[in-house]
Amino acid sequence: MVKAEVKKVDNFNFTFAVGKQVDIGRVRKSNQDRLIVADTIGFFGVSDGMGGLGYGEMAAEIVAANLPHQVKESIGKLASQSFDLQAYKTMLQAQIEHVNEHLYTQYNKGGKADYGATVTCALLVDDYAIFGNLGDSRAYILRRGESLRQITEDHSVAGMLVKYGEITKEEAMHHPASAQLTRFMGIAPPPKVDIFAEKLQSGDIIILCTDGVNGMVTDSEIESAVIKVMEISGCPGEVAKALIAISNRAGGRDNIGAVVVSVKCKV
Repeated sequence: MVKAEVKKVDNFNFTFAVGKQVDIGRVRKSNQDRLIVADTIGFFGVSDGMGGLGYGEMAAEIVAANLPHQVKESIGKLASQSFDLQAYKTMLQAQIEHVNEHLYTQYNKGGKADYGATVTCALLVDDYAIFGNLGDSRAYILRRGESLRQITEDHSVAGMLVKYGEITKEEAMHHPASAQLTRFMGIAPPPKVDIFAEKLQSGDIIILCTDGVNGMVTDSEIESAVIKVMEISGCPGEVAKALIAISNRAGGRDNIGAVVVSVKCKV
């Protein structure tokens, strides 16, 4: 059993532990999921290369390599000032836009979209998790005494149908339009990044995952797996492993990636 290492960063008022896991699944021949774990700055994420494009895997690699660096540079500038939630939200949006523009201008300019990937990320700062999202990878929060709550919206045709009440989330899992993204990294600027800020409590669990998880198992199944493993081990690494396992048991039709952050006591 993996032991959770409790960590602290200067810009975050809680301690935290993090676990990650990525798996090729049972069907795909390559793995286009990438994980972001920059725990020295409290920044985490997932990026899923768009398999229908020629270089989805490379796009996800570029996102995972460049975005943490951009965020780290910007945090250094903000940390010397009084905490301003809006400033951090604006910064995260700007850095996602910056990496998107790099993908577009260097690889996709001229209408040839060969490089595309999702990104869903979380920055821990003060008492908050600030989430950024493009695509259909998801962020969830599980809080004691509450149901699992999806923070992000799915930027897909099926996601739009769910949003407007045409189909349910469960029906969207098997809908033919579930893989048709309406927003993604590598799209023509401006990319319309979603930014969400959630005030955290000790005991909160943040789950960032690609659609290899939420496209295979329901939110209630994710919730049950997280609660069960945390009760047994209290370790987010074991939770990430469990999410891979239940996704593979459900068929493992896609690559599977998950980053799990357990928010600990305030210090």
